[in-house]
Amino acid sequence: MWGTASQWRLRAFLLLGALGLCGQATGDDPLAPHPEVQAAIRVVDEGVAVGPYSPNWTSLEQYEIPQWYKDAKFGIFVHWGVYSVPAYGSEWYPRQMYINQKRRGENFFQYHAETHGPQ
Repeated sequence: MWGTASQWRLRAFLLLGALGLCGQATGDDPLAPHPEVQAAIRVVDEGVAVGPYSPNWTSLEQYEIPQWYKDAKFGIFVHWGVYSVPAYGSEWYPRQMYINQKRRGENFFQYHAETHGPQ
C-alpha cells in the first residue's frame, strides 16, 4: 500500500519540504517588531534627534550632574521579615519545622526545641 521503505522516506521528505515552503511563503518576518512598536521607536528617535545631546562622548561630557545626586548616599534595602527572628535556615523556617526530617535534611524542629524550649 505505501510502497517500499525508500519510497515512503521519499514521500515523507517531499511532504515535509512542501510544508516547510508553505510556512515560509507568508511574507511576514517573524522577527520584525510590531507596527505599533515601530511607531513608538520613531517618536523616541525624533525626540533624541532634537534633544540637547548627541550620541557621542563629547556631547555627554557637557552634562552637569545635579548636586542632589552628588550628595546621595549608597544604600541597600533589606527586607526583614518575621522569619528572620529565629536567625536559622530561611524564610521557610516555620514550614520546615513540621516537615519530615528525612525529606529536608536539617531538623528545624529539633533546633527550635533546643533553642526556644518545647512547645
